[in-house]
Amino acid sequence: MIKIVRLYPEILNLYGDYANADVFSRFLRDNGVENTIKDVSTDEVPDLSNTDVIFIGAGTERRTMSCIEDIGKYSPELIEYSKSEGFILATGNSLGLLCKTMTYGGETREAAGLFDADVDFDNKRRYVEVIMKFKGVKTPILGNINGTAELSSKDDPMFEVVKSSQKIGVTEGIRKGRTFATLLGGPLLVRNPDLLVAFAETVAGRPLENKEEEWFRYALLSYDLVRKDLEEALK
Repeated sequence: MIKIVRLYPEILNLYGDYANADVFSRFLRDNGVENTIKDVSTDEVPDLSNTDVIFIGAGTERRTMSCIEDIGKYSPELIEYSKSEGFILATGNSLGLLCKTMTYGGETREAAGLFDADVDFDNKRRYVEVIMKFKGVKTPILGNINGTAELSSKDDPMFEVVKSSQKIGVTEGIRKGRTFATLLGGPLLVRNPDLLVAFAETVAGRPLENKEEEWFRYALLSYDLVRKDLEEALK
């Protein structure tokens, strides 16, 4: 039984990020992998000893900063969870919660410290459409960044930038073991079905072959259409 935790969905769900956990759970279930999803609010502490996967969604800069004290209650345990090959995916501004520090409104505060990285939310807001590569996934990763975050990281990046509507550098996000964080917001795994498969197989520990469900075929079709339009727009 795979135990999935969705952290602070009442606050960190700015762009429909809740769907990452939902589609992940559904794909596992369609492949015969039993799983459960538990939503953990800011006044709760997750049982990390009984958790296999953690999803953290995007929030506004202010709301993300407001979660620092909550995640700080168990940051040592979260660091150990990450080191022991627990799986984490953080999207959007929640990337900052896993870094050493976050800065907003001129105030710098310590975050959970899973990454050797810092995030500054005091920059000019930008909207960037991107096409990127993820090691181990053949198809490009599609998405967008909408926020003020500026990331400074000494850890390995999550993605290699192929094309973008604005200059954002040659890499994006952070990966460390099985902990992944990206400034891409929204339902990343819905938009990128091959990335969904890769992450699901990592957690399941085996190949997952059932890709014939109607919803998954529709996801692949939608991906192809978006990819075509985005590649044309970013020529």
